This record gives sequence, structure tokens and C-alpha cells, in this order.
Amino acid sequence: MNGKRILYVDDDEAMLRIVAATLPRLAGVDVVTAATGTHALSLLAGGRFDLILLDYELPDFDGADLCADATVGKWGIPFTQELGRQLQPRAGAVTVLALPRAPQRLLPAVQQ
Repeated sequence: MNGKRILYVDDDEAMLRIVAATLPRLAGVDVVTAATGTHALSLLAGGRFDLILLDYELPDFDGADLCADATVGKWGIPFTQELGRQLQPRAGAVTVLALPRAPQRLLPAVQQ
């Protein structure tokens, strides 16, 4: 492990399991998952994260709204499930990623 701790927030449970199993092996990072914005905020209140990978379409939050929360600050990296939509980094996001079909596509963001 390289010591990086990542919060991965997505309401797609299959992606949560895949990313949580794959990123530690590929990038040597610790991955903590949340399926809702509310759960993500409670995790953020109780721990330190080096990076947040955040879905835009959560059941209880818009990803941009969650990213704008002062708790999230500058570490949010939202990605969108709407692959055709052009999104600009906003609300404290560092960048916007297209929904990864494979966790390997998250590696550049994780390794920065």
C-alpha cells in the first residue's frame, strides 16, 4: 500500500465492489466505499481521505452539491454516468471523468 486513502462514492453496488477489489491491487491504495452522499459525509467526518471519486447521480445528493460541501473541499473528483454530456470541473472538483467501464481507467486520477 502506498498510504493513499480513497473514498469511492457510487450508487452502483457492482462498481463499488469492483473498484474496492481492484484499485488496491492495481494502485496500492486503501479504498473506502459509500453508496449515498449521506454515508459519504459521515465517512468524511470521521476520517482523512486523500482523494474522493464521486458519482454525479446519487440517490440523495447531486454529486456537484456534495462536492461543494465544505467537508469535501478540493479533493472531489466527480465523474458522470452520462458519457455524452460535457461537464466542466466545478464546486471544488479537480477534474471530471467519464464513467469508467473498467477500474483501470481510474488509475491516472488515483496516481496523481
